[in-house]
Order: sequence, then structure tokens, then C-alpha cells
Amino acid sequence: MVPTMKFLLDTDHVSILERPASPQAAAILSKIVALDLGDVGVSVVSYQEQSKGCNNLINRATHSAELVAAYDLHFRVIDFFRSFPLVSFDIRAAGENERLRKLKLGIGTMDLRIAAVALARDLVVVTRNVADFSRVPDLRHCDWTI
Repeated sequence: MVPTMKFLLDTDHVSILERPASPQAAAILSKIVALDLGDVGVSVVSYQEQSKGCNNLINRATHSAELVAAYDLHFRVIDFFRSFPLVSFDIRAAGENERLRKLKLGIGTMDLRIAAVALARDLVVVTRNVADFSRVPDLRHCDWTI
């Protein structure tokens, strides 16, 4: 039987997991290992956010050590995203995004896109950013760091 994805990690949880020594990462990992393989995914929107940060570091590097460190970070981000099913921003997500934008919810563009992906696929967003995601009608969310 093919597992059905249930949860979508927000970029904040991705960032925590990229630092596995933290207590918050341990809390998140304990939730993930209790689930079936494929229950938890990450959005291409989160990948864009992470990749953009890496690209900014690469572009600002002024000497070899900075450039090597920036590319190493980018490599680790790519490697991390290989660990989870990657969820696309498809036509259904685009439709949800447009609907949510018209509501003028006062949340950031990337969070709105992640919410749209989750709504389009009936996923629960796993985030510490409860303040913003709770503004999205019908969006289910939880925080695995607590």
C-alpha cells in the first residue's frame, strides 16, 4: 500500500531539522519516526526559501573560504530535501493561493504559498508560526517543537 502524506513541514521546521543537535530537532524527529514513511513532506516553496538564502550567501562571498562554506550549506540543503517527499506547487495550489491572496490575510507570500499547497492536498502544516497560519481559513496546523 502506498502511504498517504498527511503533514507538510513549514520552512521553520526544516531549518530546525537542519541543526539536528537542538532540542527542538529532537522533538520534531520523535514525531516523524512515529509516523509511516511518506506521511511527512516538504514543499518546493520551502526549498525555494532555503535555496534563496544559500544563493544570497554565494553571491555575497568575497573570498574562497566564504564561497566554499556557502556552497557547502547549499549542498546540505539539497541533501536534506532529498530525505522527504517533495510536494509541488501545482495548479490546485495556484488556485488556492489566488483565493487566499484575495482574502488579504496579512501573512507573507511564502507562508501563503505553503498554506495553499497544504490546502490543495489536504495536509496539516507543521509550523511554529501559529500566529500567521491560524489566519488561513480551514488550514490545519500544529507545532512539533512543543
